[in-house]
Amino acid sequence: MSKVEFKAVGMKYHTLEGETEALKDLSFTIEDNQFVSLIGPSGCGKSTTLSLLAGLLSPTDGQVMIDSKEVDGINQRVAYMLQEDYLFPWRSILDNVLLGLEIRGELNDSSRKRARQLLADYGLGDFEDYYPTQLSGGMRQRVALARTLAIEPDILLLDEPFSALDYHTKLALEDEVAQILREEKKTVILVTHDIGEAIAMSDRVLVFSERPGEIKSDYKIDLTIDGEYSTFKAREATEFNRYFNSLWEELDIYV
Repeated sequence: MSKVEFKAVGMKYHTLEGETEALKDLSFTIEDNQFVSLIGPSGCGKSTTLSLLAGLLSPTDGQVMIDSKEVDGINQRVAYMLQEDYLFPWRSILDNVLLGLEIRGELNDSSRKRARQLLADYGLGDFEDYYPTQLSGGMRQRVALARTLAIEPDILLLDEPFSALDYHTKLALEDEVAQILREEKKTVILVTHDIGEAIAMSDRVLVFSERPGEIKSDYKIDLTIDGEYSTFKAREATEFNRYFNSLWEELDIYV
């Protein structure tokens, strides 16, 4: 049974200026614990796809399914991590991580202990009482990840979460996050414009067409080396260049 399924999904936006068709006949499935990246030209509906899965939008046509049940409204089994960390500057690091639990009414001794453990696991155990302005960009994104995982979602949506970081921090955090999410056994969907990031982090890469978006290609990625996985090793693999060149050629026609 698929974890996620889009069945002939269409999405149209209506404004005073007219109608925009963002998605048309979008169909794909994602299995439990898969890490899947969505890439494609700007405006092709990738972020719309995440919003539909989270229940923030309802499709104009077709069905969005999680565990064979149609998504109907905000789905609390899905968590979103965005480009900006959106940490509240007046709350400590620990209090920022606890925010989602507070909103859900799930803050208790057990969930607080898990939140603290997440911070410790991500190298932030000594920074619980610090404030966001006292942390680097990479550290802030790790806090955002801890906040996202503290609510224990089944599915994690990542919308270009590393694009605002400098290149060195971005590469390091890609590796950390990919390792963490595999250990947590989460189903992950990443939207990115970075072909290398998509290949290094993912089990699959879905290529979207121009708007209205639909799936143009589906690449299965296997860059595990000697039974071990890391994004750094993935980038060094011979197959990495083959994947990269194929994806580059597909996207180059939209430039």
